[in-house]
Amino acid sequence: MFKKCLKYDLKAFAKIWLIAAAVMLVLSVVCSIGLGSFINATASMAVIEGQGSEPDSLQIMSLVARMCIGMLCYIVLIYSLVIFLGGTSIMVLIRYYTKFFTDQGYLTFTLPVRRSTQFWSKAIAGFVYTAASGVVALISILMAIGSVIIALVMTPNAAESFPIEELTSIFTPVNGVCGVIALLLAILLIAAIVFASMMMNYLVITLAATMFRKLKILSVIVSYYVVNNIIAVPIIYVGTYGLMFALMFLAMGLETMFAVPVLAWLCIYALLLLGIVAAVTVGIILANFTVLRLERKLNLA
Repeated sequence: MFKKCLKYDLKAFAKIWLIAAAVMLVLSVVCSIGLGSFINATASMAVIEGQGSEPDSLQIMSLVARMCIGMLCYIVLIYSLVIFLGGTSIMVLIRYYTKFFTDQGYLTFTLPVRRSTQFWSKAIAGFVYTAASGVVALISILMAIGSVIIALVMTPNAAESFPIEELTSIFTPVNGVCGVIALLLAILLIAAIVFASMMMNYLVITLAATMFRKLKILSVIVSYYVVNNIIAVPIIYVGTYGLMFALMFLAMGLETMFAVPVLAWLCIYALLLLGIVAAVTVGIILANFTVLRLERKLNLA
């Protein structure tokens, strides 16, 4: 029964998401080209100014137009990413709320399925959509970065400014393989943090919707806003600075440990694995609290 529930949860807004993802990728291609043109135009403008001769007005107008279009492309790309990622999160949370705490909840609970099964079906479907949106956003960012790098390489005298020798000395085959493994673990860590964040949002919605019989929607919105924009802000602020100091001291320690590269990479792997386990554990604990609340306190009357 879980497979059937998951199937319908995944199909709930698949068409909308696919259209949004396609639009996001098309915008990313266009904006990446615009960013590359902006970099090339900026470099060309610097070359013209360095020559000291009277520039061609038509050429200057063309370069200024490319720079303006490039800035517009940058703004469009940033806002498109924010809207796309935020829209996915909103759709996931709205589906969770409507299927459990509105009139549709009566239909949901007429199915001969346990509430824990229904919860995990929607949680996994929401995580899949969130992760897929992250992949689309990553592709968009990589396209933009790639376009900028290509524009820099094609710009006259730009290749000489790249520290190619230093980069080749750092990216040895051993460091390359170990770095790829660390990158994969870092991606898993981000996924684990996203999972824990989703479970926190589900718990907040569940608590607000089950504690207040009247004005459920308003209570959910207020609770979500308070938790994510008031309570979480100082925690994130303090945690960010704490993480920065921890990473600074870690980098100082790893600098000496890289005399034995294998030992340094093992330490990095251990820290990443510890973060993954901690985030997943927190997410599962929050999910269990949510399921417990759904089973004991949910009242659609």
